[in-house]
Formats: sequence, C-alpha cells, structure tokens
Amino acid sequence: GGVTNGMIGAWGPVVTPFLLHRGVAPRIVVGSANTAEVAVAVVAAGSLLAAGSTGTDPTTVVAMLIGGVIASPIAAWTVRFVPARLLGLLVAGLLLITNARELAIWAGVGGARWAAYTAIVAVVALAAAAPQIRARINQRATPLASA
Repeated sequence: GGVTNGMIGAWGPVVTPFLLHRGVAPRIVVGSANTAEVAVAVVAAGSLLAAGSTGTDPTTVVAMLIGGVIASPIAAWTVRFVPARLLGLLVAGLLLITNARELAIWAGVGGARWAAYTAIVAVVALAAAAPQIRARINQRATPLASA
C-alpha cells in the first residue's frame, strides 16, 4: 500500500480491499485507512508546501489537507452506525466503481462505461440480498427435506 501510494497515490483502493479480504472488520479497515491517509496527506502537504516555487499552488494543497481532515472524522462517525456487512459491501462497490471509472477513462471506453457501473451496482445489490435469498431457499427446501 505504501509503495502504491508513493507511486500513484492509491493507498485506500489498495489497502482497503486487502484488509477486508483478510477478514478485518470493516469499521477497523475504514478507520485505519482513513487515519493513515490523514498522516500521508499531512506529510505530502508539508512536502509540497516546503517545495515552494515548483509550480504548486499552496491554496490547493491547503484545501486538500483541510478536506482530508474534515472527511476522516465524518467517516469514523459514520461507520459506527452502519452494519459491518453493509459497510463492507458499500466500500467494495465504491472501490469497484471508482476503479472502473479510472480504467474506462484510461482505455477511452466512453459511454460504454455505464454498463460496467450498472453491472457493479447489480452485483453489489445481489451480494447484499444474498443472505435473504439463501434463507428463503433454505426455508422452502426444509419442509421438502423433512417430508
């Protein structure tokens, strides 16, 4: 994650799915990724501001830093109220859509990217509904098995 962040600035999209896949609770994943991103943003902003006259607009750097500082506590507060499974699905869906967008722009796909967005939303919705679907299938199969 650190190497990827240094190369292309992609800490969250690399670390978040890795930690979720390892079975870490989504609340811990979001909290630790946000905390790390704030630390990285502070160091990066300090480096950019220290660089001085290299063409970097200090107001843009400060605005990005303030945005990160504001967003992190909001994310930490929000994850307290969202169920862990739903939070994991929302994070996965957001990461998939964000990366699909970037890949579509890179590949020059154009309007066809909306099909990918729709497919991602459908798969995440299906994953969210899977426990209910599975329970209904088991409920219907149980009377037949006992007869």
